Amino acid sequence: MVWSYADIGIDLGTDRVRAVVRGRGVVIDEPSAVAVHRQTGQFVAAGHQAEELLANDPYKFIRLKPLSNGAVGRYDCALMLLRSVMSRTAGGRSLARPRVAMSISARPSQVEKRTWLQVAIESGARATALVEAPMAAAIGAGVDVLAPSGSMVVDLGAGVTDIGVLSTGGIVVSDRLKIGGASMDKAIQAHARDVHGLVLGQRSAEKVKIELGADGWTGREASAVVHGRNLADGLPREATFGSREISSAVERPVNQIVESARCVFGCTPPELAADIAAGGILLTGGGSRLAGLGGFMSERMGVTFRVALDPDTCVIRGIGELLQGMDPRVTCAWKGV
Repeated sequence: MVWSYADIGIDLGTDRVRAVVRGRGVVIDEPSAVAVHRQTGQFVAAGHQAEELLANDPYKFIRLKPLSNGAVGRYDCALMLLRSVMSRTAGGRSLARPRVAMSISARPSQVEKRTWLQVAIESGARATALVEAPMAAAIGAGVDVLAPSGSMVVDLGAGVTDIGVLSTGGIVVSDRLKIGGASMDKAIQAHARDVHGLVLGQRSAEKVKIELGADGWTGREASAVVHGRNLADGLPREATFGSREISSAVERPVNQIVESARCVFGCTPPELAADIAAGGILLTGGGSRLAGLGGFMSERMGVTFRVALDPDTCVIRGIGELLQGMDPRVTCAWKGV
């Protein structure tokens, strides 16, 4: 039995919100943030508009994000952002309460699922299906999730890493780790402060992470100049970072992800584990773009990690595939009103 066609698919992540419309593809890809007036507390804008307001007048507005550790942390923010997304996906037309498919983090609690369903319905959805991120990412990466063989996905997002073993259309074992790309940025900031006496902003840390990535693990020598604030006197200063020290800085959060993947693999039935060992583990999410990351994780895990094509958008592309006809085996919750 196939779930009735959905109109809109939404991937609300820690840093980005993406929306896909059946027949039109991805129509929204922007920051998952809302701007709030600093004095009145009134919600002013969401997404790109919020970022523009914050850039133009950072003292007048405050940036808030709806998610915390893969779950709805600010219900009011999530509500405003989803209402904005649903309104704009209508393309100027009035959708009569669209049917919505949404991705959520792995291993959701009943409370988290009810919260996701409630916020979607209050945002204007007349029916909602929830799909765990590892399943959506696997579908978007071209994995045959209905096959009886086993496959494993590690979706490395900004705020959380979702890990899942899939077989016969379902999730056999899964885990959610409260570590992601933002954890690596914080590790680089801590390294810059402790070693170089330099205070870096989050964007500067992310920039050097993207430039140098995990090249130190590949043996490639590279360097980047980073601008920050001197810890001693508060004055602007620059420092040169090498690829090896950046790799060393992010090694701890990466090792935690590897250990979590090892635990999930250890809980996998032997037959499926053999399939995964033969086919490798799929890396998706924006964090998987780090150069050398797959090789380092493969060495530590003893199982090959391979990065999906265009890993940032695997989840929303998977939801787009599901919009064409959703099998109930790939949903973890469903509600209609």
